[in-house]
Amino acid sequence: MCIDKDFPLDNATPKTTLNMRLCLRVLKLKEKQGPQFDGSEIMNKPPTPSATTQPSPTTSPVPEAEKPTPESDEYEHLSINNNAHQRSPSIASIASVMSDGAVSRMQPNERKPADNGKGRVMLTIRHHQDQLLVLIVKAESLIICDEDNSTSDPYVKVTVIGQNLSKKTKVVKKSLNPSFDQRLSFQLSIMDVRKSRLKVSVKNHTGFLSSEKVRMGTIFINLANIPDLTLPNTRWFSLE
Repeated sequence: MCIDKDFPLDNATPKTTLNMRLCLRVLKLKEKQGPQFDGSEIMNKPPTPSATTQPSPTTSPVPEAEKPTPESDEYEHLSINNNAHQRSPSIASIASVMSDGAVSRMQPNERKPADNGKGRVMLTIRHHQDQLLVLIVKAESLIICDEDNSTSDPYVKVTVIGQNLSKKTKVVKKSLNPSFDQRLSFQLSIMDVRKSRLKVSVKNHTGFLSSEKVRMGTIFINLANIPDLTLPNTRWFSLE
């Protein structure tokens, strides 16, 4: 419905009028997605409270920063797997670095060989970065060599036969079950190592004019018989 009419103006001349056209229409709101609104929005009035305009705490959208992403789930899964597969210390893992004191409290998996009357020695052998590494761990049940007939002062000498190389450990005073935990290294390629043998001698440290027995026992090791020298090989050897 529309009305066209002239309206007189107050405080103006008699012939001054204002022509206005007034239209009255009925508005019908269309449905749309998202928050609903009422007719008060058209008249610039505050909207009336509505349950649909209040977001529910349980249905409010999760901010992007809080949403789990496939990448985060994957890394969490990997970290769990890594923790689950961590291995306990073993001779192979500890002796892999071949550092002094590495396997002093570890035991090899195989049984000890029979004692031939001169005792046994535990060695770890490995080739790493063009070096032959021999870790003298410890010895046990060594023979008595001192004059007082009660103990010995042992040390170990390692010789690479055919390469003119030899080194020895420190001396352990007054012990028949010494713990050495000492690494001896020789600069050798893997090809030279495969063609070599080790002579490992346990000796008694004596004075210059001493009459004490020096040689306590010896073993020979053919390095070509060790299957994989890139891994630490730890075992007991019986002295002869």
